[in-house]
Amino acid sequence: MMKKTILILLVLALLLSLSACGGVKTAAEEPPAAEESLEPAVEEAAPPVHIVYWNDLPALDAALQSLAAAYAAQTGTEVEVRTIDRETYAETLSAAFDAGDAPTVFCMRGPVDLHAWGGHALDMSGAAVTAEASNESYRLYGSSGALLGLGFDEETYGLVVNTERLAKAGYTVEALNGFNSLRALSDGVHIRAGELGFDAFAPASLMGEEARELADHLLNIPLFYEFWNDGVTATPETVNGSFLPYLRLLWNLELMDSKVNTAMLIQYDEDVAMQAFFDGKAIFYPQGSWAYERLAEGMDPDQLCMIPLYCGAPGEENMGLSTGCRDYWAVNAGAPEEERQAALDFLYWMVSSADNCKTLAQGISSVPFKAAPASTNPFIMEAAARAEQGQTNLTWMFNYTPEDGLWRDAVLNALARYGMDPVDMYWTEMTATFTEAWRIACAYAQQR
Repeated sequence: MMKKTILILLVLALLLSLSACGGVKTAAEEPPAAEESLEPAVEEAAPPVHIVYWNDLPALDAALQSLAAAYAAQTGTEVEVRTIDRETYAETLSAAFDAGDAPTVFCMRGPVDLHAWGGHALDMSGAAVTAEASNESYRLYGSSGALLGLGFDEETYGLVVNTERLAKAGYTVEALNGFNSLRALSDGVHIRAGELGFDAFAPASLMGEEARELADHLLNIPLFYEFWNDGVTATPETVNGSFLPYLRLLWNLELMDSKVNTAMLIQYDEDVAMQAFFDGKAIFYPQGSWAYERLAEGMDPDQLCMIPLYCGAPGEENMGLSTGCRDYWAVNAGAPEEERQAALDFLYWMVSSADNCKTLAQGISSVPFKAAPASTNPFIMEAAARAEQGQTNLTWMFNYTPEDGLWRDAVLNALARYGMDPVDMYWTEMTATFTEAWRIACAYAQQR
């Protein structure tokens, strides 16, 4: 009992001692730990992704600027569209790659540009934008099979017809089904040009960019039939020009059955040719779908239709219009990963929406993507209708030309020289230029 009493007294003494020092602190009296913030930690926002798109089609600039602004507002991704004149585009783009300052998205003009820039292009085989394409023939593949370019601009070329003038001359479009019927009609109109007040063909334009377009589509005739027969799918080192006689037949018709002084041929520009057509001075006008809007502004659109470039080639009764794609999107494989993905996302956004496709098509003839509304361009519609009827539209084999400017310009000069004095000697020179300039251009390309 004594021990228990002593123990109790010791405990009381200890408690009194602790009380003098401030007392015992219970758990409830412990100072609270620093409170954890209930608000999430605020991370510094990453800067918006910025991509650069170099455009080579001035007519497409307004549409692209509008789409880029809408995309930035919707996603925060900044898309800078820079439109560069087509004449200087290749030189400017090459310099940008050399300087390490190339755009995120750039344009390639057909297979010929694969040599220059294909090594810089990202493989888009599995991209979402690729799955939206409606025409598998509008794709550029590298030697390894990588998909390096995706076509986005479908166009059609042929002979635009003023049906009112055609009817006045006593003919119908249905009667034109090959070169023989075209020549008979054209010669008949030309003979009566004074009486009728109009001729068969508008003057050919051999000046400026329009001359190059004319040359591309005239030269596509012998290239198409040669490559089609030989199964060519890449730029060959040589061409034989075996179908050039058919080009001569059509070119002669365009020259001879028009109100043009062939000796002064190179002085006629596109404005002269189009104005003659506007004024009802010609039935036929070689042109493309990209000119439809301008043509429809200058005359009754119900009087416009398009027929193939008939030239007398075997089987042409089963051939349709000259239809193809020259411009292809490519994504810079050397850009940072987030920019590459942002570029693919932007391209997909543009083509996966009917409204966006409609906006994009305001600057070009037709966009070949699944979401795109059916084209309202009558020339594009005519090409589609002929294809549905089983005709083979002439694909654009001039896309395979080596060093495009070297070969085309050399042949264009020879074509103009013959046009100003259409005799055998100058056609022989034209044929030699066609084959030799191709060989030289290919050899030059291999040395680069």
